[in-house]
Order: sequence, then C-alpha cells, then structure tokens
Amino acid sequence: MKIYIRTLSLAVLLILSLNSSAQLPNGSIAPNFTATDINGVEYNLYELLDAGNTVILDFFATWCGPCWSYKESGVLDDIWNTYGPNGTGDVYVFSLESDGSTTSADLYGTGSNTIGDWVTGTPHPVFDNAQSIFNAYGNTYFPTIYTVCPDHTLVESGPATFQSLVNAIYTTCDMEPPVCAILDISPGPQLACNPLTNTYTQQLILSYENPPSLGVFNVNGTLHAITNSPQLISLANTPANSETVDVEVFINTEETCSANSLNCYTQRDPCCELIRLQYVNPNSNVIKVKNTSDCGGDISGWGVASNGVYNSFDALSGSQNLYLEAGEELQLAWVNWNADETFGDLQLYGPTNVLMDYIQWGGSGSLNEAVSSSLGFWETGTFVNALPPFEYIGDGSHGYEFWIGADIPCDILNVDVVSNTACNPATGDYSVSFTVEYTGAPESGGFLVNGNAIVLQESGSTYVIDVPSNGAWLNLDVSFEDELECSYFLGNALYGPSNCYVNPECFTDLSEDGSTTVQDLLLVLSEFGCGFSCQHDVNEDGNVTVDDLLLILGAFGNSCI
Repeated sequence: MKIYIRTLSLAVLLILSLNSSAQLPNGSIAPNFTATDINGVEYNLYELLDAGNTVILDFFATWCGPCWSYKESGVLDDIWNTYGPNGTGDVYVFSLESDGSTTSADLYGTGSNTIGDWVTGTPHPVFDNAQSIFNAYGNTYFPTIYTVCPDHTLVESGPATFQSLVNAIYTTCDMEPPVCAILDISPGPQLACNPLTNTYTQQLILSYENPPSLGVFNVNGTLHAITNSPQLISLANTPANSETVDVEVFINTEETCSANSLNCYTQRDPCCELIRLQYVNPNSNVIKVKNTSDCGGDISGWGVASNGVYNSFDALSGSQNLYLEAGEELQLAWVNWNADETFGDLQLYGPTNVLMDYIQWGGSGSLNEAVSSSLGFWETGTFVNALPPFEYIGDGSHGYEFWIGADIPCDILNVDVVSNTACNPATGDYSVSFTVEYTGAPESGGFLVNGNAIVLQESGSTYVIDVPSNGAWLNLDVSFEDELECSYFLGNALYGPSNCYVNPECFTDLSEDGSTTVQDLLLVLSEFGCGFSCQHDVNEDGNVTVDDLLLILGAFGNSCI
C-alpha cells in the first residue's frame, strides 16, 4: 500500500484568538488553514471561500460510531456529487480525521482503532492528522460539522440531512441557488418490437443541470428517476405505428424546470409479423419457420435456442432476405446444432427475447419445458413420440398433438429384476419386481408378461407380479399386447422359493410345516394342562387337555398342502 505523507502544512491564520478552548459559535469567523489531503492535493480555506465557494468541514475520528453512521448515510457524498466541482461548482466538502492517536492504517480500515475503511468510495478530499485544525475551531466532540460561507462565517450544520445541508449552503450563506434547466432532449436507440403487442421501447437522452434533490422526471406522462446528466430515459410500450412524436419533460417538484422537443422522434414501423415453427430436423440441422400473420416484417431479430445455445435468424440465414411476407416460409440451417434425434427440444424466441413457440421430442423434462408450459405453448410431461423430421400440422394451436414425425421402431431394450419376496404361506405365491425399458410403444395396449396382461407405464418403470412358489427358475417373457413380435425374453430371471402354502383348515399343523407330525404333538404336550392364553389349544376351548392330544393323533401324518 502506498504510504501517504500526511504532514499538514498548517498556516492557521487566526482572526479569533487561538488560546480560547470554547467551540466557535454560529456566525464566528472561521480560522483559515492550509492542509494537504491524503492524495497530496493542497487546499487553502480562504482561497476557496474568496472564490465564492462554500466549504463543509467534517471533523471525525476513525473510532467514532456516529461519525461512521453519518459517513455511511452518503449525505456528504451526495452534496459533493451534486454541488461540488463536478456538479454546480459551489461547494467543497472536507473530511478531517482529527484524533492524533489514530494511524493511517485506521483510516483505511486495517488498524486496531477503527470502525471501517474511511477512504474507499469517498469522492471528496480526506485529511489525516487534522487535530490542530480541530483544536483551532475549539471543537470538543465528534462528529462536528460546519458549513463555512464565502464571507468566512461559519454555522454548525450537522450531522444533518441532505436538504438541511443544502439549506445551510444556500440560505444561511445567502447564496443564489443554482437554477435547474433541461438543456436538450435527443432521440436515443429504438429497441426491438414485440409482435404480440406491436410495441417497443423508445429511448431518449436528456441533458440537464442543477436538478432539485427531490423529484422525478415526467416524460410525456411517465415518471423516471433523476440520475446523472446526460441520462438515458426508456419509454416502454411505445406503439409501433410510424407516427412522429413530440416530447415534453418537466420535474414534478419544480415544474418550471421543463423543456419541449417537437417532432423528437418517429416511432418504429409496425411489427405484426408472427413466426411459428413448421419443420424441425435435428438430423440434417434444418429448421423451417413461417410468418402466420397478415403482414410482412423483418425477422432478423428472431432466434432459436436448443441445448442451452441461442442463435439469431440473422446468424443462421446466410445471405437470405429476412423480410418475410405474410404466409411465407423460410428455411434455416443450424450447422453446429448437434441435437439428439431421440431426445431434445427447440425454442423459438421473438425479437424481445420472449418465448414464442416450442417443440419437445423423445421424452419430457427438457430445460425449457416448464417455461413453455407456463406460457401455454406446451403441456408438462408431453412430447412428440416420433423420430425426426418433425412437421407441424396444426392450425395455430400449440402442443405435441400438432406435430408428426417418423415412427419409432418398437423395441424392448431391457428387462431387469429388481427384487422378490419370500413365499407367502397364505397364497403359496411370491412377488417379483422388475423394470422394463422400451422405445416405440404401440399407441394402444399394454404388456404381456408370461401371458398375463399388465398396464403399460413409462419406459424404465417398475412392475410387480405374483408367481407361484415352486422352487424353480423363473423366466420373464415380455411383449407388447398389440405388437407381439416386439418382445424380450429374460431366461432364469431368478430362482423362486419352494412352496409354503398352508391350508387354513389344517388346524392340527401347529408348527406350520405342511403336515401333522410329532412336532405338533410335542407342542401340545409342552402346554398340557394350560388353562389361560394357551398357544396350542387345538379345539380352542381355552384349555390344553387330552381332547387336544386326540385331535393331533387323529390327523397324525396328514398333509396340509
């Protein structure tokens, strides 16, 4: 960091006694001083005052919270920018760091005794080590802010609002305020025309001086913030009707600050052309569009986007004439499109970068599907289920049903087992989950899986079927119900569990192993004599007795499967 030599050359020419420690009252003569700011520029107070300037003195310390809050308010910056050398030229603003114990690092916000960076972004002069000037003015607190008038008298004027400081400058100092004037109104650029509304944005360039601190421009009835001269004004929604327009401008808080410009600009010609996609072929990189409106127009500002890349018609047309008459078509070549014939989309944009048409093929979920859906150009989750080239066959409507293409050959690409369950004793079956990936499904019908019909879902979806448990390999034979030759055979898909069916009427099979055996007899004996909450009460009379043993012995050896 550059180290500034901030030695203040103080030639304090005191008209008042310097021995007094009392702060100078309003109306006092300000002590003169010569000081060098942190950029090496020397200033003399009386020289500035004698030249007719007012000087605002801002005494602060880098550790002072109220000082920092006032700096952050930007009031002094606004005074400098509006009335300083680059504004009306009436005012200087000096910020003087006046605590001798602080350092240069504190001033730049990197020291240990500071709140922040007091230099960066401050447009007016900043002085360091100004404690001598602070003392010469009899100051006792921070911040102390004076407005010093050209007659060398001072008034304590802050911290205060922008308008209060302006009043101190022009009222207390009895100065003539600068007169607001609009110097020039010139036509600016005419932005692209929106064919949906036949409107565009007309820009104007305003040159002016000494605007009031409050207020806005009224330009032909529209309001615009005052910024800096020359200022670009944008008049949105201007009709494109080739008419000549007069412009009247005034400031709403000072209506005498006004100007007129007769025949200032001529509005754009109408832009009623409405372009639609007609033919899209990502294989040959060919796109055809048509002007579906009743009038012709220049379409060079239109464009298309795909795969995150935008190209204007002007860039794609080569040397073709881009004035398209009503009902006329234009063929464009997007040489480096690199689109996928099996999945993709194409957006058509108007000259104001508003989406005007859309097509999506091979699947849903493309980048711009949601935007197109919100504008009514497409239905979420739909797509043209075909191969290119795609041709529009509608009468102006939007949507996948108004596009045709080449049929996609039916093909079941893969069948994959995801999981299976154990045998269910209640049914003797087990469940198998599997996925099916396919393309070119017939327009009607579902799947046949091992001869059983199931409802068709999107490619890659999971299906579940129940299969008898027989302790053998399971094959999955999948085909389309309405196109049997479009099939897939997955042999030995999984080895199924053994049969586990238990007849619910076989109540003597307590062990649920499929028959009445010694195991069941032992279970009854283990609870023999039980009279409450018995698990093996065969006749369900609430007790395990000889009657239960006799039932087991009567069914001994019987199979329950």
